[in-house]
Amino acid sequence: MQAYTAIIYGSRGLLYFALNDIAGEDAWDGLRSISAQIKAMTPALLNGDIAQTIKYTPDNFQPVSQKFPMVNAAVFQYPDGDYLLMAANIMPHAVDTKFRVGGIKSGARLFNAAAAERSAGRFSSLLGRSGGLALAR
Repeated sequence: MQAYTAIIYGSRGLLYFALNDIAGEDAWDGLRSISAQIKAMTPALLNGDIAQTIKYTPDNFQPVSQKFPMVNAAVFQYPDGDYLLMAANIMPHAVDTKFRVGGIKSGARLFNAAAAERSAGRFSSLLGRSGGLALAR
């Protein structure tokens, strides 16, 4: 989920490289998968920044002290007005998450058939170890 995290924090480009000891068919499959996901989200990612307020609970986002939340998130907007929520679990274990995003009604996962649990305008999802989530309206 390094690619998701980089984009969440503002990266406008990604660079991939392989070392001899980690290259293989699994690595290529992973690269193909994340490349297809980024391509599908590109219209929202390149549509410009939108105003958003992100609050982490507990409030442990202190970059100067190198303290970051377990799950990082950002919202993007497609040219047609639909929203995209990207989230990335940076922990080596699963994390139960809850999101409240104005404008996202259905919470449909883009790259997984299952929808996020929805209750009172909030979405819940268990993000697997180093897993990511992309929700759209």
